Amino acid sequence: YMGEIKIDQYDEAIIWTFEVEDPEHYGVVLTDENEHVKDFFEKPDSFISNRAIVGMYYFKNAKLLRDSIARIIHNDIKINGEYQLTEALKSLKKDGLKFKSKNIVNWLDFGNKESFLKSVKVYLKGIPSLETDKGNYKLIPPVYLGSNVIISNSTLGPFVIVEDNSVIENSIINNTVIGESNVIRKSDLKNSLIGNFNNINGLRGVMNLGDYNEYAQ
Repeated sequence: YMGEIKIDQYDEAIIWTFEVEDPEHYGVVLTDENEHVKDFFEKPDSFISNRAIVGMYYFKNAKLLRDSIARIIHNDIKINGEYQLTEALKSLKKDGLKFKSKNIVNWLDFGNKESFLKSVKVYLKGIPSLETDKGNYKLIPPVYLGSNVIISNSTLGPFVIVEDNSVIENSIINNTVIGESNVIRKSDLKNSLIGNFNNINGLRGVMNLGDYNEYAQ
Protein backbone atom coordinates (compact mmCIF):
# COMPACT_ATOMS: atom_id res chain seq x y z
CA TYR A 1 0.00 0.00 0.00
CA MET A 2 1.55 3.27 -1.14
CA GLY A 3 -0.27 5.72 1.10
CA GLU A 4 -0.46 9.21 -0.41
CA ILE A 5 1.58 9.53 -3.61
CA LYS A 6 2.86 13.06 -3.87
CA ILE A 7 5.33 14.16 -6.54
CA ASP A 8 6.62 17.71 -6.41
CA GLN A 9 7.21 19.53 -9.69
CA TYR A 10 10.84 19.96 -8.69
CA ASP A 11 11.45 16.25 -7.96
CA GLU A 12 13.98 14.83 -10.41
CA ALA A 13 13.74 11.21 -9.28
CA ILE A 14 12.01 9.25 -6.49
CA ILE A 15 12.79 5.78 -5.13
CA TRP A 16 10.02 4.18 -3.06
CA THR A 17 11.28 2.03 -0.20
CA PHE A 18 10.08 -0.17 2.64
CA GLU A 19 11.82 -0.84 5.95
CA VAL A 20 12.73 -4.54 6.17
CA GLU A 21 14.24 -6.80 8.82
CA ASP A 22 16.67 -8.53 6.42
CA PRO A 23 18.19 -5.82 4.18
CA GLU A 24 20.99 -8.17 3.07
CA HIS A 25 18.47 -9.71 0.64
CA TYR A 26 17.57 -6.45 -1.11
CA GLY A 27 18.85 -3.41 -2.88
CA VAL A 28 18.80 -0.62 -0.27
CA VAL A 29 19.30 3.15 -0.12
CA LEU A 30 21.21 5.25 2.38
CA THR A 31 19.53 8.61 2.99
CA ASP A 32 20.32 11.86 4.75
CA GLU A 33 18.09 13.71 7.22
CA ASN A 34 16.14 15.28 4.34
CA GLU A 35 15.32 11.90 2.72
CA HIS A 36 17.74 12.54 -0.14
CA VAL A 37 19.55 9.41 -1.32
CA LYS A 38 23.24 9.41 -0.49
CA ASP A 39 24.06 6.02 -2.03
CA PHE A 40 22.68 2.72 -3.34
CA PHE A 41 23.77 -0.76 -2.24
CA GLU A 42 22.85 -4.15 -3.70
CA LYS A 43 22.37 -6.88 -1.05
CA PRO A 44 24.95 -5.51 1.41
CA ASP A 45 26.87 -8.07 3.50
CA SER A 46 26.88 -5.78 6.57
CA PHE A 47 24.18 -3.42 7.81
CA ILE A 48 24.07 -0.11 5.95
CA SER A 49 20.36 0.67 5.78
CA ASN A 50 17.07 -1.20 6.16
CA ARG A 51 15.26 0.83 3.48
CA ALA A 52 14.72 -1.74 0.72
CA ILE A 53 13.99 -0.62 -2.83
CA VAL A 54 10.52 -1.98 -3.65
CA GLY A 55 10.70 -1.55 -7.43
CA MET A 56 8.63 1.59 -7.94
CA TYR A 57 10.40 4.67 -9.32
CA TYR A 58 9.71 8.12 -10.69
CA PHE A 59 11.97 9.87 -13.20
CA LYS A 60 11.17 13.29 -14.52
CA ASN A 61 13.37 12.48 -17.52
CA ALA A 62 13.02 8.75 -18.27
CA LYS A 63 15.60 8.93 -21.08
CA LEU A 64 18.33 9.36 -18.48
CA LEU A 65 17.47 5.99 -16.95
CA ARG A 66 17.24 4.26 -20.32
CA ASP A 67 20.65 5.57 -21.36
CA SER A 68 22.22 4.56 -18.03
CA ILE A 69 20.89 0.99 -18.33
CA ALA A 70 22.08 0.78 -21.94
CA ARG A 71 25.56 1.93 -20.85
CA ILE A 72 25.78 -0.77 -18.17
CA ILE A 73 24.72 -3.51 -20.60
CA HIS A 74 27.07 -2.22 -23.31
CA ASN A 75 30.01 -2.23 -20.87
CA ASP A 76 28.92 -5.59 -19.42
CA ILE A 77 28.92 -4.32 -15.83
CA LYS A 78 27.60 -7.15 -13.64
CA ILE A 79 27.37 -7.95 -9.92
CA ASN A 80 27.29 -11.66 -9.03
CA GLY A 81 26.73 -12.41 -12.70
CA GLU A 82 23.69 -10.13 -13.04
CA TYR A 83 22.97 -6.67 -14.42
CA GLN A 84 21.75 -4.62 -11.44
CA LEU A 85 19.45 -1.63 -11.69
CA THR A 86 21.18 -0.16 -8.64
CA GLU A 87 24.33 0.26 -10.77
CA ALA A 88 22.33 2.36 -13.24
CA LEU A 89 20.97 4.45 -10.37
CA LYS A 90 24.46 4.93 -8.93
CA SER A 91 25.68 6.13 -12.31
CA LEU A 92 22.85 8.65 -12.58
CA LYS A 93 23.54 9.97 -9.08
CA LYS A 94 27.23 10.31 -9.92
CA ASP A 95 26.22 12.35 -12.96
CA GLY A 96 24.29 14.73 -10.70
CA LEU A 97 20.72 13.44 -10.68
CA LYS A 98 19.06 14.09 -7.30
CA PHE A 99 17.07 11.20 -5.82
CA LYS A 100 14.51 11.32 -3.04
CA SER A 101 13.46 8.29 -1.00
CA LYS A 102 9.86 7.85 0.10
CA ASN A 103 8.63 5.01 2.34
CA ILE A 104 5.49 3.06 1.52
CA VAL A 105 3.02 1.91 4.18
CA ASN A 106 2.97 -1.81 3.30
CA TRP A 107 4.59 -4.11 0.78
CA LEU A 108 3.91 -7.62 -0.50
CA ASP A 109 7.25 -9.06 -1.58
CA PHE A 110 7.33 -11.99 -4.03
CA GLY A 111 11.11 -12.05 -4.55
CA ASN A 112 11.85 -15.48 -3.05
CA LYS A 113 9.95 -18.51 -1.80
CA GLU A 114 9.69 -17.43 1.85
CA SER A 115 8.50 -13.91 1.05
CA PHE A 116 6.20 -15.27 -1.68
CA LEU A 117 4.34 -17.59 0.70
CA LYS A 118 4.21 -14.87 3.36
CA SER A 119 2.67 -12.41 0.88
CA VAL A 120 0.20 -15.05 -0.33
CA LYS A 121 -1.07 -15.33 3.25
CA VAL A 122 -1.79 -11.60 3.34
CA TYR A 123 -3.53 -11.77 -0.05
CA LEU A 124 -5.70 -14.75 0.88
CA LYS A 125 -6.90 -13.10 4.08
CA GLY A 126 -8.54 -10.46 1.88
CA ILE A 127 -10.64 -12.77 -0.30
CA PRO A 128 -14.09 -14.20 0.51
CA SER A 129 -14.13 -17.60 2.22
CA LEU A 130 -15.24 -20.61 0.19
CA GLU A 131 -17.71 -23.21 1.39
CA THR A 132 -15.72 -25.44 3.73
CA ASP A 133 -17.51 -28.80 3.49
CA LYS A 134 -18.19 -30.15 -0.01
CA GLY A 135 -18.99 -33.73 0.98
CA ASN A 136 -15.96 -35.55 -0.38
CA TYR A 137 -13.38 -32.87 0.48
CA LYS A 138 -12.74 -30.14 3.05
CA LEU A 139 -11.45 -26.59 2.76
CA ILE A 140 -9.83 -24.80 5.70
CA PRO A 141 -10.01 -21.06 4.86
CA PRO A 142 -8.49 -19.09 3.42
CA VAL A 143 -8.33 -21.02 0.14
CA TYR A 144 -8.53 -19.82 -3.49
CA LEU A 145 -9.64 -22.19 -6.27
CA GLY A 146 -9.43 -21.33 -9.96
CA SER A 147 -11.80 -22.50 -12.69
CA ASN A 148 -12.41 -26.18 -13.40
CA VAL A 149 -10.53 -27.40 -10.33
CA ILE A 150 -11.49 -30.98 -9.37
CA ILE A 151 -10.97 -32.10 -5.76
CA SER A 152 -11.83 -35.41 -4.14
CA ASN A 153 -11.09 -37.06 -0.78
CA SER A 154 -8.73 -34.24 0.17
CA THR A 155 -8.21 -31.47 2.72
CA LEU A 156 -6.92 -28.09 1.50
CA GLY A 157 -5.86 -25.18 3.67
CA PRO A 158 -5.25 -23.00 5.33
CA PHE A 159 -3.44 -20.69 2.87
CA VAL A 160 -3.73 -22.65 -0.37
CA ILE A 161 -4.05 -21.46 -3.97
CA VAL A 162 -4.97 -23.90 -6.75
CA GLU A 163 -5.06 -22.46 -10.27
CA ASP A 164 -7.27 -23.46 -13.22
CA ASN A 165 -7.77 -27.01 -14.48
CA SER A 166 -5.92 -28.77 -11.67
CA VAL A 167 -6.92 -32.10 -10.10
CA ILE A 168 -6.34 -32.91 -6.41
CA GLU A 169 -7.12 -36.42 -5.15
CA ASN A 170 -6.56 -38.15 -1.78
CA SER A 171 -4.23 -35.40 -0.58
CA ILE A 172 -3.61 -32.98 2.28
CA ILE A 173 -2.26 -29.57 1.28
CA ASN A 174 -1.55 -26.43 3.33
CA ASN A 175 0.40 -23.19 2.90
CA THR A 176 1.03 -24.04 -0.74
CA VAL A 177 0.58 -22.43 -4.17
CA ILE A 178 -0.31 -24.80 -7.02
CA GLY A 179 -0.27 -23.62 -10.62
CA GLU A 180 -2.56 -24.62 -13.46
CA SER A 181 -3.24 -28.00 -15.04
CA ASN A 182 -1.59 -30.10 -12.32
CA VAL A 183 -2.62 -33.59 -11.24
CA ILE A 184 -1.76 -34.30 -7.59
CA ARG A 185 -2.65 -37.63 -5.99
CA LYS A 186 -1.92 -39.28 -2.63
CA SER A 187 0.28 -36.41 -1.50
CA ASP A 188 0.83 -34.43 1.70
CA LEU A 189 2.23 -31.01 0.76
CA LYS A 190 3.09 -28.02 2.93
CA ASN A 191 5.08 -24.79 2.45
CA SER A 192 5.44 -25.61 -1.24
CA LEU A 193 5.40 -23.95 -4.66
CA ILE A 194 4.18 -26.11 -7.55
CA GLY A 195 4.36 -24.80 -11.12
CA ASN A 196 2.18 -25.81 -14.08
CA PHE A 197 1.44 -29.07 -15.90
CA ASN A 198 2.91 -31.41 -13.29
CA ASN A 199 1.86 -34.97 -12.47
CA ILE A 200 2.56 -35.80 -8.81
CA ASN A 201 1.80 -39.03 -6.98
CA GLY A 202 2.78 -39.86 -3.41
CA LEU A 203 4.81 -36.74 -2.58
CA ARG A 204 5.12 -35.84 1.10
CA GLY A 205 6.75 -32.79 2.65
CA VAL A 206 8.07 -29.59 1.10
CA MET A 207 8.60 -29.22 -2.65
CA ASN A 208 9.56 -26.40 -5.03
CA LEU A 209 8.68 -27.59 -8.52
CA GLY A 210 8.68 -25.86 -11.90
CA ASP A 211 6.64 -26.88 -14.96
CA TYR A 212 6.14 -30.20 -16.80
CA ASN A 213 7.46 -32.62 -14.19
CA GLU A 214 6.54 -36.20 -13.24
CA TYR A 215 6.91 -37.42 -9.66
CA ALA A 216 5.79 -40.81 -8.38
CA GLN A 217 6.66 -42.73 -5.21
